[in-house]
Amino acid sequence: LLALQGRIQNEKNQEQIGRVEEVLCEGPSRSEPAMATGRTLGMRVVNFAPPSGRGPNELEGRFIPVRITEATSFALKGELALL
Repeated sequence: LLALQGRIQNEKNQEQIGRVEEVLCEGPSRSEPAMATGRTLGMRVVNFAPPSGRGPNELEGRFIPVRITEATSFALKGELALL
């Protein structure tokens, strides 16, 4: 059952690639402290690089437009997007 759920979640996350999502930044990523982490309005976890010269802590509590570039069953990865 867990394997099925993982496969379904991966498929759903793959559909997000290429989309721009508003991400509420929660601060630095636990696994990669130089990266920022946050959540979409749909509560999906997104990791992204902060703008050059700024750290993830400076973005905490802000909504950031992020273009989704990669997906796994657990999280999304993206880059800053200009709207």
